[in-house]
Amino acid sequence: MSDKNHATVAVTGVTGALGSRIAARLAGHGVPQLLVGRSPDRMPELPGAQRRGPAAYADAADMRRALEGA
Repeated sequence: MSDKNHATVAVTGVTGALGSRIAARLAGHGVPQLLVGRSPDRMPELPGAQRRGPAAYADAADMRRALEGA
């Protein structure tokens, strides 16, 4: 991940154990992210990351909007 011209990556489940670790690791590498979840107020504040939601997996319209730009 040494290239600084990264595409924006969407990370879902960022309030959970796995998603939060992935998002933090990507932020550490300077990867721009869209953090997607049901509870934006519980999402981490990370450099280069935009919080998106609320978006639940079962709500296709909200999820599509949240993922736009990734």
